[in-house]
Amino acid sequence: MSLLRRNKAKDKEEAKQAAPAAKPAKEKKEKKESSSGGLKQWLIDSYNGLYKIVLEPSMPTRATVMLVLAGVVIGLLWAYAISPTVFTGANPNRLNQPAQDQWILMVAGNYERRFYDVNQAVSLLSRVDNPVAAIDRMLSNPSIGDADRNALEAVRPLVVGVRGEPTPQDPGFIGNLLSGFLVPLILVTILVPVFTLLWRLLIYPNLVAPVIMKIQEARDPELAAKNQKARADLKRLQEQKAELERLKKETVADAELGEPVTQVLKVFSKGRNFDESDEIETATGDFLGQFGAVIPESIEPDPAAIELWVFDMRATNQNAKKLFITPTAASDSSLQARLSSDPDVTMSDAVVTQVGAKLVIDTENLRVQGEILQVDYDDKGRFENFRMKITAWKRASDKAPAPQPTMSYVPPATSQPLPPQPVYQPPTAPQPPAYQPPAAPVYSPPPPPSGVGPQQPLRPLSPQPLSSAYPPPPEDDDPFGSTGDFTPIPRQ
Repeated sequence: MSLLRRNKAKDKEEAKQAAPAAKPAKEKKEKKESSSGGLKQWLIDSYNGLYKIVLEPSMPTRATVMLVLAGVVIGLLWAYAISPTVFTGANPNRLNQPAQDQWILMVAGNYERRFYDVNQAVSLLSRVDNPVAAIDRMLSNPSIGDADRNALEAVRPLVVGVRGEPTPQDPGFIGNLLSGFLVPLILVTILVPVFTLLWRLLIYPNLVAPVIMKIQEARDPELAAKNQKARADLKRLQEQKAELERLKKETVADAELGEPVTQVLKVFSKGRNFDESDEIETATGDFLGQFGAVIPESIEPDPAAIELWVFDMRATNQNAKKLFITPTAASDSSLQARLSSDPDVTMSDAVVTQVGAKLVIDTENLRVQGEILQVDYDDKGRFENFRMKITAWKRASDKAPAPQPTMSYVPPATSQPLPPQPVYQPPTAPQPPAYQPPAAPVYSPPPPPSGVGPQQPLRPLSPQPLSSAYPPPPEDDDPFGSTGDFTPIPRQ
C-alpha cells in the first residue's frame, strides 16, 4: 500500500480520536427541538437540498434576468412610442360610432336601390356591433332625412337577431399600463428562470447536446474514440453497481463474524490502470482501515498476478497482502522470483485464479476475503479481465489489553513519627604518608697529597632540618575524598 494511502488512513483516525466526546444523553434530551422547530428545520433542509444543490447551479444569473428585462422595456417603448402599430384593412367594428352609423346608412341606401341583394346587405351589416340597436337609435333621431329613414326601415327586418361583431373597448390608462407594460415584465421575470432551468436540466442535455456531440464526433475521430471509451466505462460502472446489489442480497453471513462491514465488486479489464481501494467503516462511522486490489509493484504493469491487500488501522502489524496468480505465473520461476522480492508476500499463500477461488486475509481486527466471480486470460496467460468480490468483516482482537495499575491513597491508621534519617557522612580522604627526608651524607675529606703538611681537619657541617625547607603537605579537608585533590604525592 502506498505511503499516501497509509497517511490518509492515519490522519482520519487521528481526527476521529481528536473529536470532542459525545454529549450526555440527558443534555441531548434537554436540547431536543419542539415540533415547530423540527418543521422549520425540515423546511430549511428541503430548501438547501432542493434549491441550493439542485436548482441554483442551473439558475440564470441576476445580470442575465436584468438584461432580458431591459430588452423587454426597450421593445415596449419602441412598439408604443417610436414605431406604434398602424392598422390597415380593419373591419367596420373597429370604427367609432358615427363611422359605424355611416356604414349602416351606406348599406341601407344601396340595398334600397337594388345594388345589394339580401345576403350581401346582411353580410355587410353584420360587420358592425349590434346593427338592430344602431338602426333603432338612428330612426329615433327626428333630424334624420326621409330617404335615410325609408332605407333604414327597409333593411331593419333583415338584421333582426343579428348580433354583429362587437366593438373593442378602450381599457383606459390603467388597463393599457397593466396589459401593455407591467404584465410582460412580470411574465418575463418568471418565465426566464423557468425556461432556463428546463433548458439546462432537460432540453439541452437530452435533445441539443447529443446532436452537437454527434456532429463533433463525426468531425473528430479521436474525440469519438474518447467518448466511446467513457460511455463504455459508465456502462461498466452501472453494471458493476447492479451486480453488487444482487450479490449483497445473495451474501450469506459468516458463521463466526456475522454480517460483513462492507462489500465491493472489483472489475479488471486489460489496458487500464488497476489500483483500487476502499475504506472499512462501521455503520456508526468507526474507521477500521482499508483494503483493495492492485497489480503488484514488482511486475507492474504485467497482469500476471493481482495483489489483495489490507490495512488494519489498529493492529500491531498493520499491512498484510496475498496474491491471486495466473496458471502461467504458477509455473514460471522467474515471475515467482520477482513476486517473492516483496518481503510481505509469501508465495505459498498464493492462489491460482479460477472461478470460485477465494483468498482470505486475517489481521488482528479484520478479515478480508476476495472471491473470483469471472476470469478470462489472453494468449500469453495474462489476465484479460476478471470480476472479484471483496468482503470485509470486523473480528475481535486476540490480544487483551494490558491491565493498567490503579493508584489509590490509604491513610495510615495512626500517626507514627518518622524514623530518624541517617545523616550523610562523607568518606574520609586517604592521608598521604609522612615525608621522611633522606639522611645527610657525612663529608670525609680526601687525604692530603704527598709533600703537603698536615692541614686542619675540616669540621663537618651541621645538617639543617628539612622540615623548614620542605614543609609536609597540609591536611586534606576535601569532603569528597581524593577526587578533588590535585596535590602531587611523591612516589615511594
